[in-house]
Amino acid sequence: MFRVREKNTFKIVSWNCNRAFRNKYQELDMDSLDLLIIQECESPEVMDKKGFGLEYNDYLWIGKDENKGLAAISLNET
Repeated sequence: MFRVREKNTFKIVSWNCNRAFRNKYQELDMDSLDLLIIQECESPEVMDKKGFGLEYNDYLWIGKDENKGLAAISLNET
């Protein structure tokens, strides 16, 4: 389905994915999103090693355990 976005809009999604975000992100409509805030996810480095297929522009990840942290993932260059 094609969606026309209003000018100057910015869509943010926050999701506690309860780990294994790399196996669940397909549930999101990625074409309409700009920023993901994901709780309890692996670091992007770990996800990439395990076959994370999402293309992203940039990210910030914090956590003490590389398998469970907080990620801010930018999908667009905005």
